[in-house]
Amino acid sequence: MYDGTTYTPIDVPGADDTVLFGIDGGNIVGSYADSSAHGLLYDGSSYTPIDPPGGGITILFDIDGSMIVGRQDGDGFLYDGTTFTTLDGPTGTGVEAYGIDGSNIVGIYNDGTEHGFLYDGATYTILDVPGATSTSAEGIDGNRIVGTYYDGVPHGFIYDGSTYTTLDIDIATSTYVSGIYGNTIVGTYTDASNNTYGFTASLVPIPPTNVTIDIKPNWKTTVNEIDLKKDKNLKVAILFEGDFDPVSQVDPSTVMFGPAPASSSRYQVKDADKDGDVDLILIFKTNDTGIVCGHTEATLTGQTYNGDDITGSDTFTVVPLSLIHISEP
Repeated sequence: MYDGTTYTPIDVPGADDTVLFGIDGGNIVGSYADSSAHGLLYDGSSYTPIDPPGGGITILFDIDGSMIVGRQDGDGFLYDGTTFTTLDGPTGTGVEAYGIDGSNIVGIYNDGTEHGFLYDGATYTILDVPGATSTSAEGIDGNRIVGTYYDGVPHGFIYDGSTYTTLDIDIATSTYVSGIYGNTIVGTYTDASNNTYGFTASLVPIPPTNVTIDIKPNWKTTVNEIDLKKDKNLKVAILFEGDFDPVSQVDPSTVMFGPAPASSSRYQVKDADKDGDVDLILIFKTNDTGIVCGHTEATLTGQTYNGDDITGSDTFTVVPLSLIHISEP
């Protein structure tokens, strides 16, 4: 185990071999061998063997809280601390569960060709890098999955739910990516001298896509006036522009607006700026946005259905609250 400064050897007492694969907080999983091969959970002080009923070679690959995934012989499984659940994969053959994040599990199955899969607790989704002869999904964090694919040589990849991006070390002849946490990935690579090294790498965050918004959309005027007394609700349009279609691309449930910021209470689909394209109009409760007298600009943020960030800003003026004059008797 490496804490950023020191390498600490971890060996199960009396074992011939100890191999570690996954970590979550202070808990580490892997396998060890004596007269057989066993799954291993190490909590920093105690070694606990974890083997499904029936015997066989057991390996634990990853852990998330109390949930552990692995394989016994050719069967993938999920272990919740009490019960072992077999993971059959799309075809029920050659299943290995490599990574878990919440209810989502990734791994491989083999029907003569090795395929990656994503299992959400109900449905298996096949993961195949286009043009690859085989794909192995090995790590998951949120909506991002990493692993290795082969097209004659091994390459790392990251998948965001819609796009596969190759991850290769520049000096490597082979790259294997096995894990992801936040923007950090881990794996191994082999150089031209056939030396193998472990590596960590940081993914560069993709900046948000700038979108055009219109506060209180009105195609007849560019002036946006907000009356805090009268405007109980506030409409903000995300406009169709270029190849950006907000109706098909933006997830309304992720959109926030204003200094507070506020989430939208509902939305409409209509042509807000009368240019022939359909726009997405989100409706916010004005008091929830945090807009007050003196504010002149507000920002909208959100995500597309693919998980890409968006942002847009627009200017406005706040109508001053009327002063109430009380006449003296």
